[in-house]
Formats: sequence, C-alpha cells, structure tokens
Amino acid sequence: MKLNNPKIKINKEIKFEELYGEEFCNFEIIENPIEKIIISDSIIDSCIFKNIDFELVEFKDVELLDVIFENCNLSNKNFDNKFITRVKCVNCKMTGVSFIDSSLKDVSFTNCSCRYINFSGANLTNFKIDSSNLEDSSFNECFVKNVMFIDSDFSSSMISNCNLNGVDFRSNKLNNIVIDKYSMKGIIVDTFQCRNLVSNLGVIVED
Repeated sequence: MKLNNPKIKINKEIKFEELYGEEFCNFEIIENPIEKIIISDSIIDSCIFKNIDFELVEFKDVELLDVIFENCNLSNKNFDNKFITRVKCVNCKMTGVSFIDSSLKDVSFTNCSCRYINFSGANLTNFKIDSSNLEDSSFNECFVKNVMFIDSDFSSSMISNCNLNGVDFRSNKLNNIVIDKYSMKGIIVDTFQCRNLVSNLGVIVED
C-alpha cells in the first residue's frame, strides 16, 4: 500500500505568537506557545510542527491538509467531523485524541502513543499505523479501505461493525481485544492470536 506524502513548501519558520492574523499555510512552527492560543475555523495547510506541546493550543473546527507532526504532544485534541488529508504523525503523544466521524485519507502514525484514541464512525482510507500503542482505542462503525497495521499494540481495544476483510494483524498485539463477528470476518492473524480472538465468540480453548 502506498500513501501520498504531505505536499509541503515551507516559506519561513515562525513562532506560535506570530500566527495571529496569519493564514496557517507554508510554515514550520519552531517554538511552543507561551500562553493559550485558540485556532478556529481554519485549515492548517502545508505546515511542519516539530517538538511542539499543544497543551496550550485549542483547536475549534480545524482541518489538516499536508501536515507533519514530529515529536509533538497532541493528547486529548478533538478533530471530530473533520477532513484530515496527507498527514504524518511521528514520535507523537496522542493519548485520547478524537477523530469521531472524521475522514482520514493518506494518514500515518509512526511510533506514536495513541492510548484511548477514538476513530468511531471515521472513514479511514490509505491509513497506516506503525510501531504505535493503541491500547484501549475505539474503532466502531468505521469505513475502512487500504489500511495497514504494523507492530502495534491493540490490547483492550474495541472494534465493531468494521469491514476488515483482508487486513493483516499478524505483527500486532491483540491481547484482550473486543471485536465482533462482523469485524473479525476475513482478518489475517496467527495461531497464537486466535486464542485471544475466539473468546469473543464464546469459545473456551483448553490444551
């Protein structure tokens, strides 16, 4: 599976404080905000965020297009009902991030901490998760097309009403995962993972 990479053309490096009155386009953000900032009714387009803690940044009705987050803290941010296109998150803390009913296309998470992340109702197209922690995450009633999960931890996650036919989970941890029969149909797992999955069907496995 090939993802389209973010299309980024950086004009200059700026600080958060210099964004007032500016469009969020073609910037590399280089320093954390020193006071609370609200970004509302905007499209963040062709930007790079490196080593940024978003704790003091509030997003209101913000969409992401051609964006890279590297070594950032995005925990508990809300991107519900948004379009997220050509976005990369690398080495990011994303605990509790919400993408409910959003459309994510050409999006990848690599080496990210994503506990309690919520994709319920999301459209996931050309979507990749690699070497990330997704314990206690939610994938409920998602539309899924061309997804790849590699070396990630889905322990205690909940998956329901998702068509995952052909999705390969063999390199991932599935301990105590809760998954319904519809979502389980056609997934690719190894023999050991089967023991974790059959309990969802009420089957008891004994040697």
